[in-house]
Amino acid sequence: MFMLKIKKLLFYIFIGYPIYIISFLIKRDHDLWLIGSKDGFRCNSKYYFISHINSSLNSKIKLYWIAKDKNTFNKLTALSLPCVYKYSIKGFIFLLKAKVYITSYGTQFDLSFWTSGNVFKCYLWHGVGIKNIGYLSKKENIRRMYHSKNIFNIVKYYPYREKPNLFLSTSPLMNKHFSEAFNIDKKNIFEGLYPRCEFLLSSKDDVASFINKYEDNEIKGIINQLKCYDKIYFYMPTWRSNKKNIFKFLNWDIEQLNDILIKNNAFLILKLHPMSEYEKSIIEYSNIMILNNNIDPYPILYYTDTLITDYSSVYFDYILLKNKELVLYPFDLEEYTNEEDDLAFDYKEYTPGIYIYTFHDLLEFIDGIYSNNEDSSRKINEIRNIFWGNYESKKSIQLKEKIEKSL
Repeated sequence: MFMLKIKKLLFYIFIGYPIYIISFLIKRDHDLWLIGSKDGFRCNSKYYFISHINSSLNSKIKLYWIAKDKNTFNKLTALSLPCVYKYSIKGFIFLLKAKVYITSYGTQFDLSFWTSGNVFKCYLWHGVGIKNIGYLSKKENIRRMYHSKNIFNIVKYYPYREKPNLFLSTSPLMNKHFSEAFNIDKKNIFEGLYPRCEFLLSSKDDVASFINKYEDNEIKGIINQLKCYDKIYFYMPTWRSNKKNIFKFLNWDIEQLNDILIKNNAFLILKLHPMSEYEKSIIEYSNIMILNNNIDPYPILYYTDTLITDYSSVYFDYILLKNKELVLYPFDLEEYTNEEDDLAFDYKEYTPGIYIYTFHDLLEFIDGIYSNNEDSSRKINEIRNIFWGNYESKKSIQLKEKIEKSL
């Protein structure tokens, strides 16, 4: 581990930073834009990319996806989408020539910080919510990344402290939150709608057309499988670094859960963090599926009836979908809030829905006998407005126009 840190530091000093300095001297092509995401073809970058391609057929802007792996490159090439492999001569040239970088996680994660001199950087970001992030985080490792004045840490974390020229936010509350979290002026905040949420709000026919055109057979197969059931539940828990195998803490009886699902002709999809561990026997149950880490959950999320989550930002995306059920399952609420201590807003106040704390109550909920007399629909409408504002009038094309005007 120590040697890896030394190698990384040497790369920064002798290769990374020299390239970064040289990149400021390169003349940039204002009509060449690049976009990417650290986890393959997914997140807001994916949906902005496709929206841009479909709405800019006669545009002088040339937007390319920068693929960080061959699978993504081959997939997009097969779909006839403009794509360049990052670790190629062409990829390096494009990174040095492009004037605009568009990312979901930041230049250092999705594209390349070292080639970004004089680049216009637009962060789509990857989630609104109630957690402290960036400069606001109370976590020691995150605070060191953003606040440390130690020369070693400044050299190490400088790429992570970059300030985007434009940051996509969603409402006045989130504008303030993101401005403070990334130490950027509010004039660099653009209030719009997340591209992936624009997809979720599309008509049934448009969603089906999108999936048919851009998704692979695995996702299409899952969606067809869901048609056999009366109700689809989607469980997406937050990653907990101290609970890599979350099932050991959930105390679920998987066989009993599967029986209740069968009884109600229901199906449960689990979307776990890539680093999560679980017993392989879970995938053997007929009405439970653990979603592959390389699968984009959003096309599937559209076809679900109920989201079950805890502290995840997916909650705030899902509240845009009306006539859906929202279940909060914070089985470790007291422990999580005490240990993490990194929530920007009051949890219960800002996440209305059906609250369930035990496995017994979860079974009763799926079985339709859970007693919940509280009507949270009015409060959900309020939270939807607080986090998304006038979202129905916002489109990805407006962000494209803002970037063009800013160059």
